[in-house]
Amino acid sequence: MRDGGVRAVNIWEFASSELPDGGGRAVWSCTRTSSWAGPGDVLVRLSPAAGPPQDVARAPDTAACGRFGQHLLAGTRWRSPAGRWYLLAAGSREVTGITASGAVRAEARGRTLAAPAGPEAAAVELTGRLASGGRVTALDGGSGGRD
Repeated sequence: MRDGGVRAVNIWEFASSELPDGGGRAVWSCTRTSSWAGPGDVLVRLSPAAGPPQDVARAPDTAACGRFGQHLLAGTRWRSPAGRWYLLAAGSREVTGITASGAVRAEARGRTLAAPAGPEAAAVELTGRLASGGRVTALDGGSGGRD
């Protein structure tokens, strides 16, 4: 990685949540790769205790998940052990509520959201309320996940 100009790689576990339908606990993390050239690239991942990790969002040349981008919100579609689809979302510590609009309409207090969703629920916009009264949108602008 050093030959590619990578200066630092950091992994930030920004949230954890219980998954629906007995899916166990999951950790939400953001991996940030910084270069000497400026803003870094990030990858948000959902890692269930049981099952493979799922890439949720990627963003090149961003301040997200770093000192200048501390407010984070991300979401994805997830299939439970019972075979049902859900929209999952999580935010960093300043997020006090999450709203989903579009193909899935749901609202949750706190830093995590789990709402029933079909596999067609890809067109979802997520907005998080911050403790300061501000708002944050999902890193990829919506649910952005894969099956």
